[in-house]
Amino acid sequence: MDSSTDWSCLICCELSGFKVLGRCNHPICLSCVVKQRDICEQKYCPVCREDLEKVIGVFQFTHGNYEELEKVCKISGSKPGYKFEDRKVLNAFRELFAMRCRICKRDCKTIQSLEDHLKREHNRFFCQICKENLKVFTKDLHVYSKESLRLTELRVTMRILP
Repeated sequence: MDSSTDWSCLICCELSGFKVLGRCNHPICLSCVVKQRDICEQKYCPVCREDLEKVIGVFQFTHGNYEELEKVCKISGSKPGYKFEDRKVLNAFRELFAMRCRICKRDCKTIQSLEDHLKREHNRFFCQICKENLKVFTKDLHVYSKESLRLTELRVTMRILP
């Protein structure tokens, strides 16, 4: 593997600068690993299914493999099971959990405060069915007007009912 920052994730095929490795050394993008580990609560390699108690996030892939990275990567995040090469990778990790208004870019502390802000300031809403059932980051949830939300919830409900 080279140290290039342009590479495609083995899972989503997107170009990514941030890689994550477990003991099996399969490089997966930070977004896919965090979604799998923290949103879907599955702590195994999506390529080979090896159980991964710990993973290491890197930007410059210069240390070769997981064992070598484990010796040099000392930064831990707020969630157990993660180590990071540097603050740049840690900040990218934290950014995945940001509760940020996609309209005005205001940061909120909780999903509830973000929902309140969207409603109060922009008259926009999350679909509650999607929010509760989709395995996505908050930043990936669609924001709807009142009318488009009504139509979306109707379509979703029609698909669920027999």
